[in-house]
Amino acid sequence: MTQLFEENDEINGKWLVERFLGEGAFAQVYRVRHHVFGRQAMKVFKRPGLSLPEVKDLLQEAVLLANIQHPNIIRVFDADTTAHELGLICFFTTEYAQGGTLDEYWRGHGDEFVAVETAFDIFKQVVQGLALAHSQSPAIVHRDIKPQNILLTYDSTQMGVKIADFGLAKKFNPLTLALTGLGTTGFKPPEVLRDIKNDSPAGDVWAVGTCLYLLLTDSFPYADGFEIERDDDARFSAPLKSASTYNILVSHELDQLVNRCLAFNPLDRFSSAIEVLEALETIELNRAATIPNAIAGQIQQAIDLARDVSMLNTAADLLEHALAQAPDLKPQYASKIALWRKGISG
Repeated sequence: MTQLFEENDEINGKWLVERFLGEGAFAQVYRVRHHVFGRQAMKVFKRPGLSLPEVKDLLQEAVLLANIQHPNIIRVFDADTTAHELGLICFFTTEYAQGGTLDEYWRGHGDEFVAVETAFDIFKQVVQGLALAHSQSPAIVHRDIKPQNILLTYDSTQMGVKIADFGLAKKFNPLTLALTGLGTTGFKPPEVLRDIKNDSPAGDVWAVGTCLYLLLTDSFPYADGFEIERDDDARFSAPLKSASTYNILVSHELDQLVNRCLAFNPLDRFSSAIEVLEALETIELNRAATIPNAIAGQIQQAIDLARDVSMLNTAADLLEHALAQAPDLKPQYASKIALWRKGISG
């Protein structure tokens, strides 16, 4: 669909369109300037010619966001309709996140991992916002947590994280599991790929755990040899490789947290973001803090090389050299050398 608005278009005498930001399946997003309150984002639904009942239905996302205000959930400022040559169009405005999306931030790192501390801070802020949604009665399930729906802001002291796009969010009824619609397949847990009615707060936990795993490892969980966007759960047949398999700086405690977020069986997973938030208080991030930088770099290089099966022997040689300088680490990494020598990437 072509853009509904162009730069410098004026909407309802209040907003001036500054630029087109992008679009999803249901809406287009623009950066606009309010004549009093300044820069905002505007989500415009791609269904012109709506009846008033249809408008009310589409604006339920704005109503939901207005009722669960939290520093880590995008704020809604206004919701309205406007006349368009194609018919009546509805929209709502939110705070503008000048830092872009988490997807853009992650891709901007290229071949480098996002720092463990930064990835953890982003994860924690998302969990804080989700915990409020999950604490509602009944719980509000986002159902489409992914890096494209996590927005970043910056001030003089820190990065802020805002959960956006609650367009698929539903109130969860644990008696009927009556949720419909499907979010992004690559961030959906196996029980939902089997039946979309199985979505729940634990599904949001899986999604945010997937985001953290992606930031820490540049890989999707359970992804070896499988297409991420498959709509079945075949890729979950192999055990999950812990994040530290790819990134030496991931601590044992953080590994355990991520693994529980990504447990195949939802009964083994955190049941909601509220439980995750409680667990975050005990996490120790810096496993590698006592490892000399040069040795840590060699170990990480070996792990990176081992992603390529043709480089396993080279990776094993490099890891052996690093462990010769740090024998205390041998119990932790010796098994990798044995696997790599057999041609097994693990």
